[in-house]
Amino acid sequence: MKFKKVELPYLYNSLEPYIDEETVKTHYEKHHFGYESKFNAAIQNTVIEKNYETIEEVMKNFSEIPSELINVTKTAGGGLINHNIYWNQFVVDRDLTKIEKEYLKKIVKQFGSKEDFKKKMIEKGLSIFGSGWVWAVIEEEQIKIITTPNQENPFMNGFQEIIMGIDVWEHAYYLKYKSDRKTYIENIFNLTIVK
Repeated sequence: MKFKKVELPYLYNSLEPYIDEETVKTHYEKHHFGYESKFNAAIQNTVIEKNYETIEEVMKNFSEIPSELINVTKTAGGGLINHNIYWNQFVVDRDLTKIEKEYLKKIVKQFGSKEDFKKKMIEKGLSIFGSGWVWAVIEEEQIKIITTPNQENPFMNGFQEIIMGIDVWEHAYYLKYKSDRKTYIENIFNLTIVK
């Protein structure tokens, strides 16, 4: 496969108690793998396979994707990149990177505190009807909190920089939290740069 899901930089149980081992394993091995497989199968011998090197490059050039490949790029391609971002954003047994430290400074400066930023993210995450994602992105040096439906990705809408993304599909939290999306979102921040 040309476009690959990220290798997890931690063990399946490393996100506990906030995300349980069974959820991580199912989410990564079944859902994420499914997006990877479906996307790669659909783009074989197409301009996507021939013209792009990374899934991020595909998404940043979404407006140029041929019409017959738009739906699979939104769904399977979006699922692939969204989950790559999701798994890599968790700060487990490591220091913050230089860019993460910069993002954290920007968050505190713009929102006043990490807590106020979290409140805005939670509010947006709870506003999504059905499945989707809540994102912190950069636009013109300002942080914007946005949502995308299903597996759509901010790069598709012209955003060039993503700070974090929270999956609010039920498969991301149902085994542990049942229908309690709010507690899931609140707890997930314990694994990110704003913990």
